[in-house]
Amino acid sequence: MENGKLAYAENLDTELGFGSTEFHVIRAADEVNPKLLYFYLRRPDFRSAARAAMVGAAGQQRVPAHHLENLPISLPTDPREQTRIVELLDQADALRRQRAEADAKLARLLPALFRHHFGDPLEGNVPFKTEPLGSLLSSIDSGDSPRCLDRQARPDEWSVLKLGAVTWGRFDDAQNKALPSDISPDTSLEVRTGDLLFARKNTLELVGATALVRDTRSKLLLPDLIFRLVPRDDAKLTKEYLWCLLSQPSMRSRLRSIASGAAGSMPNISKGRLEGIEIPLPPIATQRVFSRQVHAALDMETQAAASAAKLETLFQTLLHRAFTGELTARWREAHLREGVQELARLSRA
Repeated sequence: MENGKLAYAENLDTELGFGSTEFHVIRAADEVNPKLLYFYLRRPDFRSAARAAMVGAAGQQRVPAHHLENLPISLPTDPREQTRIVELLDQADALRRQRAEADAKLARLLPALFRHHFGDPLEGNVPFKTEPLGSLLSSIDSGDSPRCLDRQARPDEWSVLKLGAVTWGRFDDAQNKALPSDISPDTSLEVRTGDLLFARKNTLELVGATALVRDTRSKLLLPDLIFRLVPRDDAKLTKEYLWCLLSQPSMRSRLRSIASGAAGSMPNISKGRLEGIEIPLPPIATQRVFSRQVHAALDMETQAAASAAKLETLFQTLLHRAFTGELTARWREAHLREGVQELARLSRA
């Protein structure tokens, strides 16, 4: 185990396995189901304690063996009870993995829809006319980054977006810092539903990340590291198409090529260079069909994220009960069927 990561070795009856010195190899005693021990080590309280016990220099920290050797563990003594608990946790864990696999497929839906409608407009084999981005926008709004409090804002407070709000291509309004009460907010910089936000400065890998604001808290301000791109009403350009275009790998590569910066600093994309990027313009009717599909796909993503969160909560509840004596035969009789049905429903949602 290194940095709290865990793996359970299975199917080694016919194969010889080796572990490096970076791992702790943990073997259960004969009277302990090894999979039950594995699940115990996945408990959040154990993992927190393991992280707190790490020793070594930064970047080379590890959990010392004596921390594990002296760890008090309370497990059911009846082997049949251990097996029943493992079977239940295995089933719940398998459903979590199914949910993760479904979410991974869903994440590929938008890129697939884009390629279906438009191919890769930057490959040069799609007969779309192009125009400079600057000619298609009514404005590129710049924000401001005053010194903020080192905490997230409360619902009634003004706040400023952090760069992480757009870094991964999906808008996250929780990524903010509270604005001090003695600073008056520039309300013209408030982030609004429908905004298209562009990270003008970041690492070379992440510069140019773009996110569409489908929903947001109020009193949230644009920082100076993020542009707001505002298409002209007559530009025949939908925000959804522009968002997905700017997120295409080929376009991200082009954006990185126009970023500049001194050695050791984060690359920056200036307004002037961004305005000069050529934007392919498919028929507006096709863009509008695509835009409707984008919102349908994002609705599915939102529902899936909520299901995944509930599924994780249910799994953690089972994990907690398994090692506090609460996952008893009586509890399973009362709750197992409904719990497993709920887990299965959420894994499909």
